[in-house]
Amino acid sequence: MTDETQTFVERYDQIILDSTIRSQYRDSGFYNVGDWSSSPASIEAACSDLVRKHIRQADVNSPDLVVVDVGCGLGDTTALIAASCHQGSRVVGINISDAQVAEAKRRHPDLAFQVMDATNLMFEDASVDRIIAVESMFHFNTRAAFLTEARRVLKTGGRLVTTDMLFRQDSPALEWWVPAANRGLRLDDYPSACRQAGLVVESIDDITATTWTAFCAHLRTIGHMVAADRFEMCVEHYVIITIIL
Repeated sequence: MTDETQTFVERYDQIILDSTIRSQYRDSGFYNVGDWSSSPASIEAACSDLVRKHIRQADVNSPDLVVVDVGCGLGDTTALIAASCHQGSRVVGINISDAQVAEAKRRHPDLAFQVMDATNLMFEDASVDRIIAVESMFHFNTRAAFLTEARRVLKTGGRLVTTDMLFRQDSPALEWWVPAANRGLRLDDYPSACRQAGLVVESIDDITATTWTAFCAHLRTIGHMVAADRFEMCVEHYVIITIIL
């Protein structure tokens, strides 16, 4: 792990494991901006709705699938994916952070979690049926390297479903959150970026209004007006993408 990556992991751990942040997420193991399109009653419900959107697009209804939750955070996303799969399927949550994987294991001791770099997946070639990456790909160093690895491990007919953020070029969030190589990607360039990795975009939907914008509105309702104003200007597009091999 490079010094830059280690610094990112340490800073991200401080945020996601912070007691105030965890209380804002109602002590759940979720950490995403949520899908607010159905007017959910809580941030936890919105987070669940966003994960379910991924699950539907990933199509996990077939038996005996191998499903990888990349950037699993504290484990509730992996648990929801596992609950949606057939009993014979294998679901694995991976994260680059030892601390986050340890917390995921504590919360969900019956599920499989591994410490793993998304750009160096420890799976055999053509061994994975589905990859789900909820709001994590822009963190990976780099997005292109992850897509190449996804291409390697996916079986023919496999699917990757992800939510990704395309940041404004002058966004303050770029200071440490997003590797330099991941900056500046435009919405129209996404299909060609996937093609370079040997993948095909099946669908790409801009859901900024019901995710990022709505989350910032939620922050304002709980008294975080300054943070909401700062965050809202950072993201140009929040998209959900289905990518196939």
